[in-house]
Amino acid sequence: MKSKPDLSSLTIEEPHHNDEINAYVQAVENFDEENATLTEDLEKYLNHVAKTGHILGTWKKVQKVFLLKMKQTMNEFFEKNPYKAGKINPNCENDDYHEMKDRLITLIDDFDSPPFTFQRLCELITNPKKNYSKCEKFMRAVEKNLMVVTSWSYSNIKRTSDTPCKVNGTFDSQTHYTSE
Repeated sequence: MKSKPDLSSLTIEEPHHNDEINAYVQAVENFDEENATLTEDLEKYLNHVAKTGHILGTWKKVQKVFLLKMKQTMNEFFEKNPYKAGKINPNCENDDYHEMKDRLITLIDDFDSPPFTFQRLCELITNPKKNYSKCEKFMRAVEKNLMVVTSWSYSNIKRTSDTPCKVNGTFDSQTHYTSE
């Protein structure tokens, strides 16, 4: 029978300290489209969103960083595993790679706030080979996650301290909110 390892001396490093997260957010806010380069902090920011779902920073800046990474990932996939256009089976027909790429870029450009699938989208572009080995399948997965109509909305409505907590799905017309 194997003995259990002694884990008492094991230390777990917290990968995302507030200073690190602030550095990632600052990198996003300082992102310059003219000199579009994915820095290490921008890559870490996208990985942070993929792991936590916390979309920090202004959407327009985050959107530009995401677009750059998405284009880069699609291009790398295309170079290593070329996209196969045309009818691949009786149920599926692939568009031309460039048409599909342009459509995906347009879809992400059309969002005024992050789509509610943004965490999954970040997972896809930061670790594309985890679930997909073919360019066309990867691009269809991205498209599926961009074809949503709901986005995260940032609301400035906050509960007051005297507002009772509610279970999700309950409704009380007497609930009081303040707008700041």
